[in-house]
Amino acid sequence: MDDIEENKDSKKKCLQDENYKYWRVVQREQLGVSANLYFVFSSAIFGFTLNFLFDNKSECLCFLVKLPLYFSLISLLISICYFAKFTENRLKDFRETSRLYGNCKTEKQVLSETNEIGKRTWKYYYAQVKYLKFGFIFSLCGFVLYLFF
Repeated sequence: MDDIEENKDSKKKCLQDENYKYWRVVQREQLGVSANLYFVFSSAIFGFTLNFLFDNKSECLCFLVKLPLYFSLISLLISICYFAKFTENRLKDFRETSRLYGNCKTEKQVLSETNEIGKRTWKYYYAQVKYLKFGFIFSLCGFVLYLFF
């Protein structure tokens, strides 16, 4: 009877591990997709704002309009830089994980040795999103001021 219960526990644990691995793969893919999407948004808003400022050079844009647009450009540029750091860190994480598995490390050892790199990846991701939001808000404020004042 104990063997049957032990076998059930073993199968249950195995299924949990498989589910965990599956969802980690999905999470990793979605993280990359969302970071790329935020990068595209940052680049598009940056380009649009920069183009607007260059095209309206002859017009006397008041300082009240230019200031939020300049802050927007700075925030978006920082967001793009964090995307570059995020991508570089992810590649480092993949390379390190591959190296550790190549050296026949166990899954627990790999997780413990790459934990810090993974945390740094998430920090870069959140910073990218935060600066994109700031850039979008500043850009929106600048364009609203331009349209209504």
